[in-house]
Amino acid sequence: MKTYLRNLFESVSQSLWLMPALSISLAVFMAYAMLQWEGTIDSDWKDFPFVLRSGREASLAIVSAIVGSLITVAGVTFSITIVSLTLASSQFGPRLLRNFLQSRASQFTLGALVGSFVYGILIMPGIDEHWVASEAHPSVSLMIALACFCVCMIVYYIHHVATSIQADSLVSVVYRELECRIEKLGKRENKRPKVDTPEWNGRSVEVKAERSGYVTAIDCEGALEGASQRNLRVRFFKRAGKFVAKGEPLAAVFGESEPKAAAKMVREWVFVGEKRTPEQDLEFLVDQLVEVALRAISPGINDPNTALVCIDYLAAAMRQLSERDLPPCYYLDTEDAERVYCPQTDYDGLVNGVFDQLRQSGRSYPEIVIRLIESLESIARSLPEGDVRLAALQRQWEQLAEGHDTCDKDSSKDRADVVRSLDSCKSALAARRSVGG
Repeated sequence: MKTYLRNLFESVSQSLWLMPALSISLAVFMAYAMLQWEGTIDSDWKDFPFVLRSGREASLAIVSAIVGSLITVAGVTFSITIVSLTLASSQFGPRLLRNFLQSRASQFTLGALVGSFVYGILIMPGIDEHWVASEAHPSVSLMIALACFCVCMIVYYIHHVATSIQADSLVSVVYRELECRIEKLGKRENKRPKVDTPEWNGRSVEVKAERSGYVTAIDCEGALEGASQRNLRVRFFKRAGKFVAKGEPLAAVFGESEPKAAAKMVREWVFVGEKRTPEQDLEFLVDQLVEVALRAISPGINDPNTALVCIDYLAAAMRQLSERDLPPCYYLDTEDAERVYCPQTDYDGLVNGVFDQLRQSGRSYPEIVIRLIESLESIARSLPEGDVRLAALQRQWEQLAEGHDTCDKDSSKDRADVVRSLDSCKSALAARRSVGG
């Protein structure tokens, strides 16, 4: 259930309709409550200095002017949002659109404008011939207060858009989310987790995917509970973030003979969507930063400084990951029996995701190559001596050295700088592997 709720929240948080829908609901309630309250306010409230006292014509004119302005500004805000999404898609890549869609500033601004507009529309019928100019009218006063609040939100929204489309700000936002995901992982233990594919025997039912898409989440805890109760074993073939085609094997349930029962259970545990999400897929956030860096060094943009910023943040994330354990592949019941096997993102895959594409595409940029080597050295120094994860870093160093040897475009000084960085990184890796390596 927790996995289902997290998956639902991830989908809803990226929608632009949620806050306007909530604001409209609140506006309907407030309009009804304020109109009902106006006829019951006491004399003390009537003497309050900040409550509007005006006739029917003046009140209608005020509300009509505000309502007309709000719907116009709301249209402009939607236009600004679409333009920013277009710029972000072309400049940073379509994967980064989710960061703009789930921006709280955009959602709250649109919600405030739409909700205030609906509130003004609903209180206008209440300004009828029974309207008394000498009495206090808190409903119209609230309309004026909402207009002032919306003006402040518009100013903040323009500032937010102007800063959020900057490359450094966008990269920082992606990194903060990646940092939060890593912080949720458990502290690292000095033991090597079991990752081999299980060889379970006995009857089993293979469950195939009913639709094509990306596996967004797998409820491993729910699968463990269900398998323990029914004395089953469950092996998932796909991890979160992988694509599954319709009819492709999704999981195998050992100990179950009814295909329908097995399919029903797997459908409750595996969530398939149209796009990847970072809920259980750290590589997705890594890919976002890598994509920004790759576009930055593309011939059409040619902005290596942005790529360097991305590499710095990627190295910081990998250093933070050095102190954390990745999710296990095996889930054990209360008797320490293996009940569920689910492939997970491993350290080697994350290292390859950080370095492979940048190493291949950045060969013609000596500053990119040097920063990659320096990041590799920084990550290596964050690991304890003799750590098994050093093997993945060693392979990356070898590929960086091999790629540099085959590149003839660098000047002699650039090649010397790269060689010095390679030697320094090699020494750091050798020092870390000196114990148990």
